[in-house]
Amino acid sequence: LDANNNNLAAGTSIVLTLTSGTPVLSCTSTTVATNASGLSPFAGCNLTGTAGTYTLTATSGGKTAASSNIVLGAGAATQLVISTNPSMSGNTDTALATQPVVTAKDATNNVATAYAGTVTFNGYSDATCTVPNQVTSAANSGTPTNTSGVVTFAGVKLLKTNVISIKATDGSLFS
Repeated sequence: LDANNNNLAAGTSIVLTLTSGTPVLSCTSTTVATNASGLSPFAGCNLTGTAGTYTLTATSGGKTAASSNIVLGAGAATQLVISTNPSMSGNTDTALATQPVVTAKDATNNVATAYAGTVTFNGYSDATCTVPNQVTSAANSGTPTNTSGVVTFAGVKLLKTNVISIKATDGSLFS
């Protein structure tokens, strides 16, 4: 709107920017000319990055207008991260002293709070988790509790010796 609360003249350039925060704003174009009705039809806009509350600003000819708060939430889980490493020593078939904690995260590393999957563990005889340990039943005997994308365990134990690494999995998600 102009100083008299009228729509802007057709062809007036409006620039859309992210005023606060570090997410990335991407639109088909962030500079758009007003149409015959004085409106600026921004298209294909996406805001990606860290979950939080942000503000957009539209600027034209030295005048600015800020949006209401825009809340960016976490996306769907795309990865599992072992956020607390379990102790990997102790007696066979005895609960590990430090139990693992696994966090589901989205593509931009936010905690995927809507994650409701089931995490299991597999044992490996190499540090890169590519060679399954043929003599080991995985350390997946614990009881998980999933709260807002953070999965905690109680009772996880190694059932055989020679496990060098464990990997958390849930279908196509893994640590």
